[in-house]
Amino acid sequence: MFLLNLFTHIRFFDVVDITIVALIFYWLFNLIKGTKAVQMSIGLAIILIATFFAQRFELQTLTWLLKNLWTIWIIVFIIVFQTELQSALARLGTGKIFGYYFSDKTYLIDEIIKSVNYLTSLKYGALIVIERDVGLQSLIETGVKMHAYLSTELLNTIFAPNTILHDGAIIIQHNEIASAGSILPLSKDPHIPKQFGTRHRAALGLTEETDAIVIVLSEETGSISLVKGGIISQGIDSLTLKKSLEEILMPKKESFTWGKKGK
Repeated sequence: MFLLNLFTHIRFFDVVDITIVALIFYWLFNLIKGTKAVQMSIGLAIILIATFFAQRFELQTLTWLLKNLWTIWIIVFIIVFQTELQSALARLGTGKIFGYYFSDKTYLIDEIIKSVNYLTSLKYGALIVIERDVGLQSLIETGVKMHAYLSTELLNTIFAPNTILHDGAIIIQHNEIASAGSILPLSKDPHIPKQFGTRHRAALGLTEETDAIVIVLSEETGSISLVKGGIISQGIDSLTLKKSLEEILMPKKESFTWGKKGK
């Protein structure tokens, strides 16, 4: 009966209000996930909960202390994460506030495939990481931050030989190249075939630890590999790569059958 009365008093604008707040919190979560801001956010949450109980039980001195601590914590948070906040505000200004929901996966895949065709035709090596649910901010920090809108031309330029960034990995967040020249963790699996180079070992290492997917282009053979969940599908063509990316990033009922495990 209580729940029935509660729902009868909910207005349409209450639902809109709750939805907006939920989306804002989701955006903030995407902003800080994979960074040291997560630990600071936990600290903020603890202070908030403690403040609530202090006020609830009328602990005046503790309430005063926690409110002042809350103010200091917010200021520290802004100072420490000013770079991330600037990036978020920039995306807000360009209408990319909820990029995860509204990013064009078709555009992302098409631009990558066009670049892959170009790079493999010239036997240029490449390491392309696509972030999914697990944040890769710590790896982005190891490279050169870009936050540049993804395009075939930019990908081709980054991986051109004799450029500073071509040996590292690029990390894609939504439809942006978040960083270039990033360093990935190498797989520690002792059974990896010896013919696998550093790029393949790095792709396996990252996907063993996260849900990211990695595209590896070999400069020795011009071959294409797709790595997901510590499993490598080697020697695929660009059409197979495109279908695989569509099934992973735009899932349907049927799932892709992966190649043999890199062991």
